[in-house]
Amino acid sequence: MIAHEISQDGSRHDRLASKRLFVTLRNHWLSAGMQTVLDVSILSTAFVVAYLLRFEFELPPTEVHPLLIQIPFVVLLQYIALSLTGARSAIWRYTGMGHIKAFFNAALASVFVITVMRFELPEAYHAWRIPLSVNLIDCMLAFGGTFGLRVLRRGVFERSKRRSQVRANGNGHSSVRGSKKKSVLLIGVLGLAALLANTPPAH
Repeated sequence: MIAHEISQDGSRHDRLASKRLFVTLRNHWLSAGMQTVLDVSILSTAFVVAYLLRFEFELPPTEVHPLLIQIPFVVLLQYIALSLTGARSAIWRYTGMGHIKAFFNAALASVFVITVMRFELPEAYHAWRIPLSVNLIDCMLAFGGTFGLRVLRRGVFERSKRRSQVRANGNGHSSVRGSKKKSVLLIGVLGLAALLANTPPAH
C-alpha cells in the first residue's frame, strides 16, 4: 500500500516536471531572442542548400572557399532586408497572407543587391560573385522559410491557446455540474425536513 502511494506520488511529480519543462520550452520557443536565432539559422541553411542544389549535392572543392566567404555577407544582407521592410517587426502571432508583401520586398532587395555585385565586381573579387542560380534558389528558400516559420509559430501558439481554453471550460463545466448536484441534494434534504415537520405525530 505504501509502495503504491509512493509510486503514484512519483508519477505525479514526473508529470508536473514534464509539464513545467514543456511550458519553459514553449516560452523559449516563442521568445523574440529565439526568433532571431531561428531566422539566422534558416537564412544560413538556405544558402548552403542553394549551393548544394546548384551543384547537385556534389560541391566542388573550389567552391567551398567562396561559399564560406559569401555566407556571412548574404545572411547579414537578408537579415537587414527583413528588418527594413518590417518583416521582422511584425507580431508573429498575427502573421497572415497580408504580411507576404514585406517578405517579398525583402527578397527583391536582397536579390537586386547580389545580382548587381555579380555583374559589377571585377575579376579580382571573384569569390564575392554569387552565381545567379544560387541567388534565386536561396531567395526562395530563405524568405519562404522565414515566413513559414512565423506561420508555424502562430499555429503552435493558437493550438496551445485552444487547449488551454478547452481545459478551462472543462473545469468550469465540472464545477457547474458539481454545484448543481449540491443544490439538488440540499433542496432534497430541506424538502424532506419540511415534510417530516408537517407530518402529525402518530397516536
